[in-house]
Order: sequence, then C-alpha cells, then structure tokens
Amino acid sequence: MKNFKLVKLIYKIHTNSPPPLEEIEKMGLLAVKIAQYYALRADFLDESTCIYLAKLYEYSYEAQKQDIDEIVGDDMWILTAMKSYEKLPFSSASIGQVHLGFLRNSGKSSEKVAIKIRREDFKKDFLEDVESAKKIVNLVLFFYPKLKKIFNPLEVLNNIEESTLRELDFKNEVEGAEYLKKLKDENIGKFPLENLYFSNFIDNLCTDKVVVSKFIEGRSFNSLLKEKELKYSDLLRVFKYH
Repeated sequence: MKNFKLVKLIYKIHTNSPPPLEEIEKMGLLAVKIAQYYALRADFLDESTCIYLAKLYEYSYEAQKQDIDEIVGDDMWILTAMKSYEKLPFSSASIGQVHLGFLRNSGKSSEKVAIKIRREDFKKDFLEDVESAKKIVNLVLFFYPKLKKIFNPLEVLNNIEESTLRELDFKNEVEGAEYLKKLKDENIGKFPLENLYFSNFIDNLCTDKVVVSKFIEGRSFNSLLKEKELKYSDLLRVFKYH
C-alpha cells in the first residue's frame, strides 16, 4: 500500500496537484526525497508546483521534532563536550534536526555551535522502500511506456537513492566542506572569493550521525528571497560562485 502511495505521489506531482506537505512527510523519507527532487524540475512542472515542493527543503512539522537526549544515542559523549545545549531544535528537516549548543572551554565565554543530529537510522527502511518502488514503477512503465519519454521515474529513483545514501552519512558533509575550502584556497588568486565561506566543523566532535560546527549568524537564501530582501548584486554573486 505504501509504495502505491509513492506512485500516486509521482503521478500527482506530474499533474501539478501535489498533496499537503505534512502528508508527504508522513509517507517517509523516500516520499520527501521524491518531492524535493521534483521541486527542481521547473523545466516541465508548473512554477507554482516547484515553489510549493521546495518548501520541503526547510519545512518540518512539529511532530517530527524530538528531544536531543532521546535521539543522540551512542553519541551522547559529544554532548558532554558542551557547557550547555538546547534540548529542542531550532531547525528541522527530513532526516535531522539542529540544536544550539555552547562548547566548554577555558575562557570566560563559551563558543556557540550548531549540533546537527540524524533522528534515526533511515537506511534499512529507505532501501526497502526504494526497491519496492522500483518494482511498482517498472510495472507502470510496462503499461505506460510514454512516461519514460516525458521524465523517467526509474531514473529519478536511482538518483535519489545515490544522493540520499550519501546524505545519511554526515561524514560526507564534513568531507564536502573541506573539499570546497580546498578549491577556494586554490582559486582565490584567480577569482574574487573572499566573501565565500563554508561550515567550520569541529572534527573530533563529528560522526556519521552527529556533526558539530561553529554557529554562523545569518538567514537562509529562501527567507531573503521570500521577504524580498535579496539584493540583485548578491543574487549575481551567488550565481558566480556556483
């Protein structure tokens, strides 16, 4: 039944009539990743549908948010490095949530950090859902081969599987930030990259489930765009950096 719901979700997205965001999240991680993937497909979906689905990059309903002590599990030792931390997250998304913390140190003031935690071990259920969904999609493509010419949902599932498995291991996020810093250092003499920054992770406090980084005060690109506070010059700079 769950996988028929996923196929129905893909169909509703293709017809520009996606269900409520909370309903998508309750269907599980694969459903969220499918919706997020389609949010980027303004080449064949209505703009309004893409904007609506893109909310899943920042949206998370209250029922998902959990007390940090309940989900940190074997990585509780990381919290002992904190002078204090907030039990409830200030941000939450499809696989994890982010808490505010203050590192212990010898100085009078403690360093402010962001503690990102994966809520659960999604991998087993996610892979099972992907394999089941592929079987259903192959059946649909057999009876409706034209769908493959429009936009192959099997290809979507393969891409989602690869990217999500990388995302579920937070060590990849740390390695990615280090790699981008390296590219910046190598090219800062050729391009104006002085205003480009990446998360500064505290390596000895990072695992595949929990990462700790220095807290960066700021606002998201989406919030600036939504509130019409994004300057055209900043927008061009983002495109240049990409």
